Amino acid sequence: MIIQTKEGLCKKCYSCIRGCPVKAIKVQNDQAFVLKENCISCGNCIKLCSQDAKAVEMGMSIHELLQSGKTKIALLAPSFVSYYNDSHPLQLVAALRKLGFDYVYETAYGAELVAESYRGFLNKAISEKNENTFISSPCPAIVNLVCKYYPEFIPNLVNIVSPMIAMGRFLKERFKDAHITFIGPCVAKKSEIHDNFENVCIDNVWTFKELDCFFSEFNIDPKRKNFSDFDGYFPRIGRAFALSGGLLKTASIGTDILETDIIVVDGKDEVLSFFEALKSGRIKPKFVDMLFCKGCIDGPVMQNKGSLHERVERVVNYVKNYYFQSAGEEYPFPDKGLLREFSKKDRLIFIEPKEEDIKRVLDEMKVYNGGENLNCGACGYENCYEKAKAVVIGLAEIEMCLPYLLNKMSINNLTLLQDYQVIQNELYKDKDFGFILGKTHKMREIWDQIEKVAPTSTTVLLRGESGTGKEMLAILIHQKSNRKNKPMITVNCTTLNENLLESELFGHVKGSFTGATENKKGLFEAANNGTIFLDEIGDMPINLQTKLLRVLQNGEIRAIGSTEVKKVDVRVIAATNRNLEELIKEGKFREDLYYRLNVFTITLPPLRERKDDIPYFLHHLIDSASKKIGKKIKSVEKEVIRYLKAYHWPGNIRELANVVERAVILAQGEELKLKDFPIYIQNTSPELESLPVNKNLWDLREEHLQQFERNLIKRFLKQSMGNVKKAAELAGIPRPTFHNLMKKHNIKREDIFRH
Repeated sequence: MIIQTKEGLCKKCYSCIRGCPVKAIKVQNDQAFVLKENCISCGNCIKLCSQDAKAVEMGMSIHELLQSGKTKIALLAPSFVSYYNDSHPLQLVAALRKLGFDYVYETAYGAELVAESYRGFLNKAISEKNENTFISSPCPAIVNLVCKYYPEFIPNLVNIVSPMIAMGRFLKERFKDAHITFIGPCVAKKSEIHDNFENVCIDNVWTFKELDCFFSEFNIDPKRKNFSDFDGYFPRIGRAFALSGGLLKTASIGTDILETDIIVVDGKDEVLSFFEALKSGRIKPKFVDMLFCKGCIDGPVMQNKGSLHERVERVVNYVKNYYFQSAGEEYPFPDKGLLREFSKKDRLIFIEPKEEDIKRVLDEMKVYNGGENLNCGACGYENCYEKAKAVVIGLAEIEMCLPYLLNKMSINNLTLLQDYQVIQNELYKDKDFGFILGKTHKMREIWDQIEKVAPTSTTVLLRGESGTGKEMLAILIHQKSNRKNKPMITVNCTTLNENLLESELFGHVKGSFTGATENKKGLFEAANNGTIFLDEIGDMPINLQTKLLRVLQNGEIRAIGSTEVKKVDVRVIAATNRNLEELIKEGKFREDLYYRLNVFTITLPPLRERKDDIPYFLHHLIDSASKKIGKKIKSVEKEVIRYLKAYHWPGNIRELANVVERAVILAQGEELKLKDFPIYIQNTSPELESLPVNKNLWDLREEHLQQFERNLIKRFLKQSMGNVKKAAELAGIPRPTFHNLMKKHNIKREDIFRH
């Protein structure tokens, strides 16, 4: 079983069903299990599971490898540079040798062999005027999809092995007793080594996350290792295989957006729509380079490794700039060749349920009058009809339906509001939100504004960058108002689509839309006599702005589907980090609403404009973090304030709070030191508070020039990924001169990748 569910962690979000391209999920007792027979091992459910409830089958442990007595070889997938982005490639090689591997190869070698085979295959197909559509086969998830769900296209799969198998075949011929472990981002590679074809030649597959676990177990940190070269032939363009279209690039086969004979198809939705179009005959290209992910750099374990574009850039930089390599060796194609065969794979086929059984489930779900074709997005199925079919078959449970659950709820809204008021009063009773305002002159002016406007019912517009504390300020205004004992409800205008946001704000009546099985009170009605805080008001849909304007003008609301107009007394506080004046010019924000909101505006300055408040904030944030974490911090190293003031704080007070909490976690004793803060804080250049004693202008100038020169050398080295020759070229000086400067400043190429 390649992908398993950790029972008890699954929390009814059903994101795995939404993301599974073949719906190979069965929900039983509220837990979503993967159907082994139907799964194509694409790993989409792992990517989307917010509860970490999906686990990948573990490969052979490092302990078993070490005890095998065989020659241990590690094969690194080309995408490794986008996963291990905080260490140099050769540091990772050194870490693998420390873990116990005798040899470390790049799978990119095999990619170049495979690409050469594809080039020959296509040239032959073109010369023979073959009219078939050929589909690339390096991606095992694509192979699984075709062999299980589109068996009619098995003859279209190019019968050439993946780069992993190509390298395995070559190395098994070179090292007769070799035990080969492939390490990469792909879950489906674990299924590929169990496919029924000859000479797989790969003994073990690890994901990058498994490798991380073994590094942690043996206390190995790649960032702290010296450099060690890869073994074997020196690949270049094969390292691009991890990217979308990497096979075509490696094989030097060009693509043109105006040509449709040779195309690239990647990503779950594009792959499925392509097969349906190919099946219907609507398209018929000659060759398709196909990957289930957006390139291997988008594999299931690549989350939290930066954006897709950042990962692409790391691979591109690696292909272009990485030159460190031992002399290497060229080698021929493996004697076993690079061909393989494909065959149909069995899967579970479910009997089509009877229409009356589906209708019975739809009735129980309260789906009437054509609503079976609608989709609220909660259960993960395409529409209510498909969900009802899954219930009858036994793959789903009726309780997965959100409208059904809402219909069964019998909790009185009024009771909830009363409980909310009690909790809110207790929560904010002793809380000091005033610290967010600091002590600078500008902030004292804002404090005076709050004191004057808070007791009124005037609408307040809070403006400022993200993280400046607008929500805290809204709470402070509410707590200092005459409405403090009434509800304050917060609505983020960016988190819901237009229809859901309208229902949340103004409510709806039973039957007004599918799923509206009961009357629902809106938040404006729930906040009557209290305060409603509309965060990110600049992102509110234009149609809803008209209804909000009516509330501000007349205090009137009307629920969706109702003709009844209700009066409410609600104080509105709105906030935005966007330029409303520009939005008005673009037709995205109503000018009349702007004037209604802009009665009393408070603009919070960014932290970079009020750095004198940082010591004041630091005191409160350390105290708050210490209580949260359970540490006692009594003092702060003197240098910390200077370095915090030197940083530009794009994330404002929110970023400062996160940085301080992290520092408190890392602090060794009762004093917060500069080393406890992130490296980008430590690398700032604070201004001198006072001139050093007994140092004249020329002494100080020389010190700063030396530091400036040292930083430049490190920068050129980092840009060239540690290649001294390339760094010297970038700096525009001879290599010996650059090397002497490294010696002068005691800089080693490994040092620039320590952090």
